[in-house]
Amino acid sequence: ADMSGYRTIYREKAKYDSSDGEMIPLWGASFSSNRRFFVASSSGIVLCYQLQEKSNNQQLMMDTETLTQSGALTDGKAGILGCTAVSVIENDHGEEVVVACMTLDGYVRLYHQQDLKEKLLKDDTIPTNISFKVENATGNNIALCPCQFERETLVAVGCIDGSVKIYHTGLIHGAKDGSAANSTLKDAGNLFDSMGQGNSCAMSIAWSPHGELLAVGRKDGIVDVFSSSAALDTSAAAFTRDAFHRVHRMVAHSSFVRAVAFSPDGALLLTGGDDGRVHAYDIRRRKVALVGSFVGHKSWILGISWSPNSSTFATCSADKTVKMWDVSTKQNLHTFDGHLDKVWGISFSPSGSRIVSCGDDGIIQVYSCDL
Repeated sequence: ADMSGYRTIYREKAKYDSSDGEMIPLWGASFSSNRRFFVASSSGIVLCYQLQEKSNNQQLMMDTETLTQSGALTDGKAGILGCTAVSVIENDHGEEVVVACMTLDGYVRLYHQQDLKEKLLKDDTIPTNISFKVENATGNNIALCPCQFERETLVAVGCIDGSVKIYHTGLIHGAKDGSAANSTLKDAGNLFDSMGQGNSCAMSIAWSPHGELLAVGRKDGIVDVFSSSAALDTSAAAFTRDAFHRVHRMVAHSSFVRAVAFSPDGALLLTGGDDGRVHAYDIRRRKVALVGSFVGHKSWILGISWSPNSSTFATCSADKTVKMWDVSTKQNLHTFDGHLDKVWGISFSPSGSRIVSCGDDGIIQVYSCDL
């Protein structure tokens, strides 16, 4: 037995309504509290899973729930263009407040707390009640801002023209029904800010833990970091547009940067490139410093997720593996196999004891890392 505490404890092919039973690729994963996680599927549905431990032998079983949309978004012919990414934010009580997903054709779909609470427990499908299209969206990334601007939830989307657009969601953190207490709230899909236009295509985006920084990984290997310190000044009577400005630029990789992730303690930014490397940057310094490189994957880095204590992180790759890394030693702690194709989605649970991955093979794997 592997005494390291790393093991694959659950593996299943995601279930769908696809009549022909074909395998449907899975492209994004996001863990939330309450041992729940969401998986973005190419069928256009976000699947929600609840981890439940069997008392007798601690093996995990899963109940499947699905989030579906009301009215499929078609590409003019038939079928739904897939969901590529899913983002979740929670309130202080560990409840999902907003779940957002991105579709290949540039639609943002939002689900808020009341719907999630009432229906996920009943194994219902949830139609989206908020949806808007982002012109020029890359279609493969979305990130809800972890903090609140005037208590409103904002969502960022990377675009083909190099810009990152930040949109109002019309949803409030903490409000029971998700609606706004103040009527000044902008409707979902109203642009809050846009930055970085004219640069290489935005392949990946990530907020820092408190939402004051936004990192963008680009097609040409460059990573930009924008600061919103002005936007976060709540004493300001109103948010000014162009509140975000670029504070750092790193030539991180030679080509595509498909993954960027800030450490939970806010100290480091990880970037993952098609060169198979992960770079760690100390972003607290005035001049950003490269403080480490993590080498071991044999193909593109497709996703990065940090453990809650910022000491380890997990990566997933086109080489069909998931790897665990130690930040201080730069060592590869463990490699999880089992996927049969590119692994696109990776997410640590908030407790740090579980990781979920999903990929082009339609398989969901859950790993334990009880260290």
